[in-house]
Amino acid sequence: MATATAPVTSSGGDPARAQSYALSTLEDFRIVSNVNPDDMPEALRRDCVLYYAPDCKELAEKIAEASDGAVTLGKIRWKTFPDGFPDLFVHDATRIRNRHVGFLASFHDPALIFEQISIIYALPRLFISSFTLVLPFFPTGTAERVETEGDVATAFTLARILSNIPPSRGGPTSLVVFDIHALQERFYFGDGVLPLFESGIPLLLERLRALPDHEHVTIAYPDEGAWKRFHYQFKDEGYPEVR
Repeated sequence: MATATAPVTSSGGDPARAQSYALSTLEDFRIVSNVNPDDMPEALRRDCVLYYAPDCKELAEKIAEASDGAVTLGKIRWKTFPDGFPDLFVHDATRIRNRHVGFLASFHDPALIFEQISIIYALPRLFISSFTLVLPFFPTGTAERVETEGDVATAFTLARILSNIPPSRGGPTSLVVFDIHALQERFYFGDGVLPLFESGIPLLLERLRALPDHEHVTIAYPDEGAWKRFHYQFKDEGYPEVR
């Protein structure tokens, strides 16, 4: 006679309650993806002070508004001396001690990188608990390889600059980049930062599904490299592809 043994749980034998119980522990929230933030234990919730580049002000305000009070915006004085070099000041620098701090950067213009790097290097030294740099666009990502002797892979250069961000009290800087040109560029960064590559493709798919004529959508790739990099994120949607 075959017998089945019910799993032993700490919730009176109810698997659903057991799963709920398991997901309420700190360890499970560290390893389970797509966790509802509203169900996250208080011990893992982190209020953050977010600084931002001047060009990112509108985006930073939207982030703070959507955070339900978890994100507050910090202020930086962005000025220049008569010779054109940056004259920078972080407001309330002593009040962010032991706080989690983030910086929303924009490297779209080479002329703006130096002043932002100055702030990025300064913030972790203000005795903060952790530092997260959000760089939505990695501008030199397409210059990631040398095809002819004499070529300069500027993606590696920028990665080296970011790898030298000082550690905060919590350890290395977390570097968040969206849709980097090539995933292997994670190996361009040193041990001074922890790169996290995110993608905006899921948001694009949501917009495409909401279109009234979404069944007529075709995904076009500019080259073979783009297809190899991104096609797997579209294959389950059934859209025709052109490459």
